[in-house]
Amino acid sequence: MKSSSRINCASPSDVPSVTEIRDLLRPDHKVVLYFTKCKDLDKKRIVEQLSEKLPECSVFFSGSDHATEWITVMPVVGISQLILRSDEITNAIDAYNETCVFLQGRYADGTLAPDWSSHEHGEHCLFENSLTGQIVEAPFAYPILPEHIDPYFFAQFVKSTPSCATVASLITDSFHDGARILEFIVPKSADYQANS
Repeated sequence: MKSSSRINCASPSDVPSVTEIRDLLRPDHKVVLYFTKCKDLDKKRIVEQLSEKLPECSVFFSGSDHATEWITVMPVVGISQLILRSDEITNAIDAYNETCVFLQGRYADGTLAPDWSSHEHGEHCLFENSLTGQIVEAPFAYPILPEHIDPYFFAQFVKSTPSCATVASLITDSFHDGARILEFIVPKSADYQANS
């Protein structure tokens, strides 16, 4: 879990400079801006501006309480690392899809091996292997395109699948790093479909 620096902002004009924010960020440390609730707080604009100036981060509205609203700035896996590992990422996505199809097929026809537990929830089934520890959140609609893969489910899969260890090493935050990895691959998937 990431630690965080809290910065209190009485108004949008109190947002620290990009340099100040960047100086506080570490792979395992995020910055949370706490804004006093006010009429002129344009969260969307602040998120968009910080996202543009901090492309190495995920910037998002992260909640509120009775007195404040929060915007989080969180470092995510860098594009240079994704470029270096693009083949491994593509292989991990393929492995996730193939494993989902295999397990859902076995589950549907009642031939799931005894070392696999299953639990249906919503449009997914959670499979967990008691021998290997592998975790697979498999959607009932498959195979799925990269842009439809849930980032957290993908991260769970790669972290529990030894053949995906290189991709797992890129993930500090399961959801946000998983999302960055999948966002990196989506344009390639779209280009492939457009040219096929």
